[in-house]
Amino acid sequence: MRNIGKKWNLRKRYAVLGDGITEQWYLQHLKEYKGYRYKVSPSLFADVGIEKAGGIIDGLLSEGYDQVTYLTDFDTIISQGKQKQFEKFMQKYGKKKNVLICETMPAIELWFLLHFYLYDS
Repeated sequence: MRNIGKKWNLRKRYAVLGDGITEQWYLQHLKEYKGYRYKVSPSLFADVGIEKAGGIIDGLLSEGYDQVTYLTDFDTIISQGKQKQFEKFMQKYGKKKNVLICETMPAIELWFLLHFYLYDS
């Protein structure tokens, strides 16, 4: 017999990971400032880097996340000489519809500052 009154939870699952604690702090602040409903997990911002990001992204997708966003500072990639490693990373994940790579330059902090200065003033 069919249960007609049962409602299904069809919410999508999103994950955001970043290179460090700064990105975590800004997302937590954005959540409080705008009243967004999401969870900021410190483990997704604990010195991730390109070396670990691929494995974490694959793990999140296999756990059933619908969308994974990775925040990275491109100026850090350049200063550490990891451009070729980042190119390989982008070849693997750049065209996946459920993965969004956000490389910022000079830094994510500047993006947040400009974004909220322009839209909240």
